[in-house]
Amino acid sequence: MNGVAGQKAGWNRREWLLGGMLIGAAGAAFALRPRAAAQAIAPGTLAHIIPQTIGRYHYLSASGLVVPPQSVLREVTYADVLTRAYGAPGERAVMLLIASGSAQDAGLAVHRPEECYPAVGFDLSPIRTVPLSGPVPAGSRACFLTARRDDRTEHVYFWVRVGDGFPVSPVDQRLAVIRANLAGDLPLGVLARFSVIGGDADEALAMAEQFNAALLQGVGASGREMLLGHG
Repeated sequence: MNGVAGQKAGWNRREWLLGGMLIGAAGAAFALRPRAAAQAIAPGTLAHIIPQTIGRYHYLSASGLVVPPQSVLREVTYADVLTRAYGAPGERAVMLLIASGSAQDAGLAVHRPEECYPAVGFDLSPIRTVPLSGPVPAGSRACFLTARRDDRTEHVYFWVRVGDGFPVSPVDQRLAVIRANLAGDLPLGVLARFSVIGGDADEALAMAEQFNAALLQGVGASGREMLLGHG
């Protein structure tokens, strides 16, 4: 009987130890679970904050942009998206796409040029990083590439914000999300894309940089808070 009682006591101790470990793991998982995003984005918000006049450029239309193929994924994985073409006298048009929502989901990924343009038949040049123009933290970077198809050549300048940072690659973007999740945050994501059809790549880059700087200046403090995470 003493042997049986001792065996039961041993099992009870092990069960208590295992139970304590499981409770501790559950508590840690709960503590690390991302909280709700601090800033929700409602559909139509971007259309409200992005002005129809940006520097010398004026709104032309909402069509003509390269966008991901229509799909259920595209419809459910972003909170808000804005597409517009802007023109100025004597200048080529600048096409703008901004997507915003939780950086957790695929919404930003499906709009990244590396995913979006090849999906509709474009070949891409190597991506190069360039300084991000506008009122942004020192050292922030944007990306630039050229997308080519038989009927169209498009030079694309774009940047992504996840939380307070500006990751330049899909891997950096995912790591930024993971770091935020480990800190208990569900970060907001923004992708801003500016493209120019035809012409010299360096000239198109200069146009896109100037347009981006004018946009970030023109949206005011509340718009910069949404796009950049600070006013």
